[in-house]
Amino acid sequence: MNEQLSDVGLLRILIVNPYPIDADCPIGIMMKNLFSNFGADSIIQYYTNSCEIDKNSKFRSEKITLYNPVINKIKYKIQRILWINHKKKVTDIDKKLRTSGVRSNQWESWIQLLLPFSIDSKLLEEIRLFNPNVIYTQIYSYAMLKYINILSKKISCPVVIHTLDDWMGSNYKDGIIQYIPCYFFTKILKSLLNNGKCHMVASPKMLNYMEKNYGGKYEFVMNCYKYSEIKTRMNNNKVMKIVYAGGLMLERYIGLNQIAQCVELLNQENKKFELHVYAPFSHIEGYRSVMKENIVFHKSIGHEGVEEILTESDILVHVESFNPNVVKFTRYSLSTKIPEYLAVRKPLVYFGPKNVGVAEFLIDNKIGLCVDTVSNLNEQLSMLYHDKLYYEAIASNGNMTGKSFFDVDVMQRKLRKCLKN
Repeated sequence: MNEQLSDVGLLRILIVNPYPIDADCPIGIMMKNLFSNFGADSIIQYYTNSCEIDKNSKFRSEKITLYNPVINKIKYKIQRILWINHKKKVTDIDKKLRTSGVRSNQWESWIQLLLPFSIDSKLLEEIRLFNPNVIYTQIYSYAMLKYINILSKKISCPVVIHTLDDWMGSNYKDGIIQYIPCYFFTKILKSLLNNGKCHMVASPKMLNYMEKNYGGKYEFVMNCYKYSEIKTRMNNNKVMKIVYAGGLMLERYIGLNQIAQCVELLNQENKKFELHVYAPFSHIEGYRSVMKENIVFHKSIGHEGVEEILTESDILVHVESFNPNVVKFTRYSLSTKIPEYLAVRKPLVYFGPKNVGVAEFLIDNKIGLCVDTVSNLNEQLSMLYHDKLYYEAIASNGNMTGKSFFDVDVMQRKLRKCLKN
């Protein structure tokens, strides 16, 4: 352990990301868990997306823009003309996703290719004084890719990329209009990924995809949890409490509606269930009117309170959409909630297609129950309700297997491997 800590102490990491460590979002929470054993002086970070940040965070962070104010105004005007990124309600965005399968206008890639930007001189001086050993980033757009590529050359610093989803394939490869920007940026991405460093991916399926399409070396690095510190317990609730914690976008609300329908049928058979959904307030506000009335909604709470919510549950569920247009966004991903779910030693039920990253991971490792039909879902919930031995076996196996993958020591060891020079 002392050797591991000395490795950490020698590393100076520059993080350039959409969200920083300790941001109140899944990415911020994941990074907090992964980087928890690094000192405040070993990391500086810059982020691009507005977010709430834990005021007690030991890490300093600063919000930046990829373009200067003049270019930003030009960019905004072009987007207005081309009808890109207009603010819409959550449900309107989801409707667009269902019908078209794309999130951004096909001209956005040209905007990011052609608009120039410069790295702020004060920021550059600050980075050079820090003298980082490595840049950590979760590149999520062409603009960020271009920015990281220029920054790494200016400070002569290698880059380690942590790919959480197929952002390039999902957002930009939709038509012939985007062929030239796509070709240009794919070339840059391949160059950064084949720089001799070991990069990170968020699921085993993503690892295979990245190796095949871009080359490079990868480790599966995802959210982690202190499994040894969780005090698991079996509840004796009169009503079996099913809990989902997360966002309702990407048609996840449709899957939750189907679970709620199963709950209604089971209750009619005198099997007592409740479905509790913990989601961001904006999602509850946007989707509640199109969701089943028997769902009990709660505003999602901070990271520190999640463990108590999950521990008080009886069954934990994760859902993904069956819609092919949505699957293109979820096919390689693995929810950051899965490590937390498995840590509390409760049965995990996944409802959704079996050809996406999270399902393949669970099936390959015999974790939880993966179902893709309502009748099978109904059957499995009934078995968990009646059969205590079956319930305990599913819960215990998921916890043990989850610990082998997601315990904090396991994931932090792989993180250090990738970041070390």
